[in-house]
Amino acid sequence: KSMHKIHFELQKKYGDIVKLSMPSGDQVYCYHPEDSRTILEDDGNMPFKINIGLIEYYRKCKRKDLFPHPGLFSNNEEWLDFRMKVNPDLMRKKCMNPYLNDMEMIANDLIDVFEREKDEENKICIVTPGGCLHRWALESVGFIFLGSRLGTLNENVGHKSDGMELIKHVDASFKELTKLVLLPPIWKYINVPYYNRYNEAIEGAVKIGIKYIDAALKSNSGDHIILSKLAEKFNHDKALVNVMALEALSAGCL
Repeated sequence: KSMHKIHFELQKKYGDIVKLSMPSGDQVYCYHPEDSRTILEDDGNMPFKINIGLIEYYRKCKRKDLFPHPGLFSNNEEWLDFRMKVNPDLMRKKCMNPYLNDMEMIANDLIDVFEREKDEENKICIVTPGGCLHRWALESVGFIFLGSRLGTLNENVGHKSDGMELIKHVDASFKELTKLVLLPPIWKYINVPYYNRYNEAIEGAVKIGIKYIDAALKSNSGDHIILSKLAEKFNHDKALVNVMALEALSAGCL
């Protein structure tokens, strides 16, 4: 089962606050928005999250070749420093103003997809992997960060196109991530099948992402794209820029 279905069933059975004793440690999940707001407001500048710690271990100890920096999947001062550098360009509404016209164009492309892909009963695949909303999100995030489109909303887009393959890899990685989080962390010491599948999916996503990040950095698209702004803030440290852009593209696939 996917993570959101697991949590839906937990909330339905146990209520808005659920504690799970897991191999990685006890975890408490709050499902009511007001409870979540209270936690976030009182969490401090450097919240520690066990699940993020697992991904941080993967990036630092298992695949440092792909992730020279753990990025937002880190804890303590490292997370705070990274977040303070990227937040101004990601979280302020006024920073999105330069992209409004392009976002409208991408939204219109999505409407065209609705018309092309609806069936005889006017139904359409929306949120499944490769569905039109995933493609719309990837195109939007991709344009803001890279200043270019991946073409997933184009008519007759192939399933083997870069954009569709990126969505497939990210979806596969998150399915296996559920097992990495919920099962005993033996994958730290033994390459169990679900870890191998996760690792393969991450490799595929990174390969495609780096291709477009490199192209954007070489194209001199201007300082209006997020990638250029991050490059300035990170003193053109390509490893850090790559990690942040990869995380953004991955988020756009979900």
